[in-house]
Amino acid sequence: MTKRSLLAVVAAVLFVPACGASTTDSSTAQTVEALSSSANPSTCISQEDGPCGGFTQNPCTCAPGLKCIPNRIPDIPGTCEPARCCPAGWDMYSCRDENGGTGFNCHNPKLACPSSLMCGVGCDFEVTGVCSVCDPLVCPKGQSWDSTLCKCVGCVTAADCTGPLPALCQVCSSGQEACAHWACVAGVCEIAICQ
Repeated sequence: MTKRSLLAVVAAVLFVPACGASTTDSSTAQTVEALSSSANPSTCISQEDGPCGGFTQNPCTCAPGLKCIPNRIPDIPGTCEPARCCPAGWDMYSCRDENGGTGFNCHNPKLACPSSLMCGVGCDFEVTGVCSVCDPLVCPKGQSWDSTLCKCVGCVTAADCTGPLPALCQVCSSGQEACAHWACVAGVCEIAICQ
């Protein structure tokens, strides 16, 4: 591509929207808005899925609550994405960014894959901190989500417990007779008699 044709493409991207062209693609509109305001870097703030960073003149920044995810090709701007948090019960640890900075990775302790000291590498993902609320997770078969304990449990109530019970009854300290039944204690099914 010659220098002249490259300038024509750049001019088309920058000036066609100013001539009344419309678009229904919101990411294209965000890109055009960000590119057209690049003369003043303080006004180039991208929304979700908009451009950010890169080795460009006056790179865009992300709006509050969004984080710039760099492109694999450093010359090309990255993309603004929502900041992620690490769910309660998962492991959060320090990591190094590819640019030499530091951040945090989040690791699901139930996954059998290695963690990495590089941010966002391996099965872990980069986060901005611990989630302020208890985010529900997909639980393994036979377990359910307990928002009070903020984890997957085998039971929430005794009705969730199944299986054979011993034919065992006894007189409790209250003087009443009780037989073996299921009880859900801290998310674990247990056989109880006088509870």
